[in-house]
Amino acid sequence: MRSWGKNALVQPEPREAYQRLLGQGWTDALADMHPHEPIYTYWAYLRDSWARNAGLRLDHLLVSPSLIHGLVDAGVDRSVRGEDGASDHAPAWIELKSVSNPDPHPVTPDGLYFVVRGRLWRCSDPSLNSDAREQLVKQLMQARRAVGVAKRSGDNDAEAAAHEAIDKAKHALGERGAVWWTDGAPDFNRHLAKNTPYAEWFAGLAVGSR
Repeated sequence: MRSWGKNALVQPEPREAYQRLLGQGWTDALADMHPHEPIYTYWAYLRDSWARNAGLRLDHLLVSPSLIHGLVDAGVDRSVRGEDGASDHAPAWIELKSVSNPDPHPVTPDGLYFVVRGRLWRCSDPSLNSDAREQLVKQLMQARRAVGVAKRSGDNDAEAAAHEAIDKAKHALGERGAVWWTDGAPDFNRHLAKNTPYAEWFAGLAVGSR
């Protein structure tokens, strides 16, 4: 690392400044999507760095708190770096889904359920503070992504662990387990709306919104 000694990448001041950015609520998308593996975006044309995978991550993609729930994927197109005459950087990218309307499904008038394909699904506990909710949603999304990774690799143990993490997050959010309301109303989670006291309300919805 001596050859990089004067580079801003390893100086304490910019590294501290970067941590302050993260402290403001920004999320490092690449690190968030790949928490257990080194992610590089740069391989110098020196000392056979590319062949040895002796890279650095010079490129960072930060996602604001208002968009983090829309983070779907992030990565580095490493293969581009291996092409003849390529830049010493590889393209880094993120995929975001729209969060302008994060809950497009109709919600029952009492706010207890939302409807997907005619079935009631319990809303999360509204008493959760925003920080706790954001962390739980983040854990839920990570676990869902882990399920996909495990399926693609055929790792049954990892898939089971990911499903367990999903269940844990949903319980913490109030979407599973004991109900979060206190008025004694029964739990119709996963019931068809047409077979519940919400049937009349559901029948009045536009067909396309059900």
